[in-house]
Amino acid sequence: MLMTQTHLKQRKWGKQADSARTHLQGDALCIRCEAVYHDQRWSIDSNLRSRLEATPSTLHVLCTGCVLLQELLIEGTVTLRRTLDWTLERCNEAIRMCRHEEERLHQKDPLHRITSVDIDDTQLEITTTTEFLSRHLARRLERAFGCRAMFHQAPGEKYVRIELF
Repeated sequence: MLMTQTHLKQRKWGKQADSARTHLQGDALCIRCEAVYHDQRWSIDSNLRSRLEATPSTLHVLCTGCVLLQELLIEGTVTLRRTLDWTLERCNEAIRMCRHEEERLHQKDPLHRITSVDIDDTQLEITTTTEFLSRHLARRLERAFGCRAMFHQAPGEKYVRIELF
């Protein structure tokens, strides 16, 4: 297998994740997205965010999800093999569905992010910051488009590669 930049980053994931997932002391706001750190967890809560913005002791940092995006740390890749009947419109529909699912899950946990979407003549490839999001997107694509999924994951590794046919 040819090692790409993203594969090298995902291999280092275990060591770099420790610094990205450390607990903060007190409350914090993400400077890039709408995430709020409260009770030792990141979440999306506009009411809490407005209260914390008025508090001078609130930290302003990057949330874990934004750090993972910035560092291009990935835990999963979903590859949808395009067949002859897959038009560009159908690929765009799949991408819209995946972005919608990302947004829905991001509201519950800001860690779930799509890092990239690549499309060419033969496949649609989506990389994600969490294994859970990759598996979730694969199940949704399976149901929506009648595909079959093959999961590839080495024992003890968090990185998962999912191929849909």
